[in-house]
Amino acid sequence: MNDFYYNVLDWSSSGCLAVGLAETCYLWTDSTGQVDTLQSQRNRDDHISSCAFSVDGTKVAVGTLSGLCTIYDVTPGSGYMGKLFSCQQSYPVCAISWNRQGVVSLGDRSGKILNYNGKNSIGQWIQTFGGAHTDRVVGLRWCPQGRLLASGGNDNRVFLWEIGRSSPKLELAGHSAAVRAIAWCPWQYNLLATGGGLDDRCIRFWNTDTGTCVKKVHTGSQVCAVLWSKSYRELISAQYRDENQLILWSYPSMEQVGTMPGHKERPIHMALSPDGQTVVTAASDENLKFWKCFPIKPGQKLLEPPGKLVTADDPLTNSLR
Repeated sequence: MNDFYYNVLDWSSSGCLAVGLAETCYLWTDSTGQVDTLQSQRNRDDHISSCAFSVDGTKVAVGTLSGLCTIYDVTPGSGYMGKLFSCQQSYPVCAISWNRQGVVSLGDRSGKILNYNGKNSIGQWIQTFGGAHTDRVVGLRWCPQGRLLASGGNDNRVFLWEIGRSSPKLELAGHSAAVRAIAWCPWQYNLLATGGGLDDRCIRFWNTDTGTCVKKVHTGSQVCAVLWSKSYRELISAQYRDENQLILWSYPSMEQVGTMPGHKERPIHMALSPDGQTVVTAASDENLKFWKCFPIKPGQKLLEPPGKLVTADDPLTNSLR
């Protein structure tokens, strides 16, 4: 559906693609081409509004317009797709994000973010982030280390959150339209890219330690999604324009490396393959398109971040066991 407030495409670390189409969520395995129906709502007006895999690819969360979010076990190779738990919200689930410690965060239409323990089949509520966004949460991304959650709202605001804090750690102010496009840099943990809607049309880059905007580029059209490359100092954006809807940018110069024609409609959804080479896009023209944007050359290694990832000894991880 051509709805800017849905987030219905994700690609897992194990090579499985989740796609929400109307009232049904499908799983496609890239190695075999097999398609499975994961969830189908009885009420045909209760559309799938969001879906996202856990960091390890063993679980997927599916949210609907009725506010129901269901977490499934989709462990690769097990042949099992079982429901772990469901949680009912009062508002549609617009965005979902997992961190590497097992927290699953749900952003809803009221502007709240609800955090659950997704590591087991109980799904205990941990904390609610509220009182900051005054409109629906349309973008949600945990950082690679799993300590900071970035949220973008239809109120044009971006906040950074930490589990255990009742208020945002930082507000990243500057956009003048809804912020749906959010992406953490995989090789610099304190660098965040955000993209604004029709009345903004800018991609901004933030130092998340200080909340400072370190760079801004005007793209000329609504920014629907952004993704960083894992192997090049580049990123790709999905734009609302008639031609060249996908733009490859070099960072930090933000010179255009290339453009691609995209879809007959605006490409709202975008996800990156586990190996970081292929980008998949989806639009209301009823197509999924796969683009070999970041081919890895023989002997080439992925870009490495300067810091360490949070380990199993981290206090947050221990608290979720």
